[in-house]
Formats: sequence, C-alpha cells, structure tokens
Amino acid sequence: MKIRTKLFGGFILVAVIGIFLGAIGLFSNNKLTVSSEEELEITGAKSSVSAILSAHYNWRHSLSETVYAGVEFSGSLDPGACALGRWLNSDEVKKITDPEVTSLLRDVIEPHNFIHQEARVIINNLNS
Repeated sequence: MKIRTKLFGGFILVAVIGIFLGAIGLFSNNKLTVSSEEELEITGAKSSVSAILSAHYNWRHSLSETVYAGVEFSGSLDPGACALGRWLNSDEVKKITDPEVTSLLRDVIEPHNFIHQEARVIINNLNS
C-alpha cells in the first residue's frame, strides 16, 4: 500500500471515530438536559406543594387558636378558597397525568372538604 492510501485511510478512520464520539456526546448531552429539566420540574412541584401544605397547617393552627384562645378565625371555611383547595382546582393539577399522583390527589379531596365542613360547624357553635 502506498503511503498516500495509508494516510487517507487513517484520516477516514479518525474522522469516523470523531463523528461516532461526537454523536455519543450529543446524545448524552440531550439526555442530561432532559433529566435536568425533569429534576427542576419535580423540585419546583415539591416546593409548591410544601408551601401549600404549610399554608393549610397555618389554617389549622388558626382554627385551634380560635377554639382555645378565642381569637377570631381568619381562615376560609370554603374548601375551594384556601391555598390547598385553590391548588387542587388549579390548571397545574389538571395537567398531571401520572395515575398514581392523580389517585393520591383524589384521595385528598374528601378529607379536605370534611375538615372545612367541620371547621364551619365549630365556628358556628362558637358564635352561637
């Protein structure tokens, strides 16, 4: 074989290896980007849910203060008006497609409504 053929063959081999490694790099980068975006979305959702649950715990604390200390109740008795109720009825929740998550959310609705209904009974009894 001539040197020219060997050099050309070596160049082609290096180019093919470079293209192959570049394709692997692009694929890995795209996969990492998708994973990062999913992680960011999950972190944001966790933060949002934590803030909503914290607001509902504050609601519950306000109800306890009303019962035990006679402080005027400042929370909402409407289950759709509190932070958790607004979130459960939001477009964000309606976009959730995971069957496990949607099942858990459906399981929250009845107890949530019950808590607000019972809070209304408590407040009415305290005011009469």
